[in-house]
Amino acid sequence: MRVILLIGGIISVIFAAIGAILPLVPTVPFLLLALYLFSKSSPRFHSMLLTNKYFGSILKNYQERKVIPTRVKFISLTFLWIFSLFSMFFIIDILWLRILMLCILIIVTYHVYKIKSK
Repeated sequence: MRVILLIGGIISVIFAAIGAILPLVPTVPFLLLALYLFSKSSPRFHSMLLTNKYFGSILKNYQERKVIPTRVKFISLTFLWIFSLFSMFFIIDILWLRILMLCILIIVTYHVYKIKSK
């Protein structure tokens, strides 16, 4: 079971890395999932995530106090909206897919907004 959790954590980190590049692919939720899976399978990888230069403080704050810094919220929502709207108007030609993306965008924005700010 420990190996399965470890592999799941590694896959979650890979998806988070993809999410850091592509719009509408979440980064932080995959990192939170990886953090949980590593906490059950590998203290070393768990520690590596918590001490990561880019995401460590965000994960630590979320894990300990369930908060996200206001700056991180602003930046993530700004990039999310910019890249999503760009995709919706310049890349995607299918109306129902545009509507689906807009719905997902609104739901994600609401979720991030409801998380307490630091």
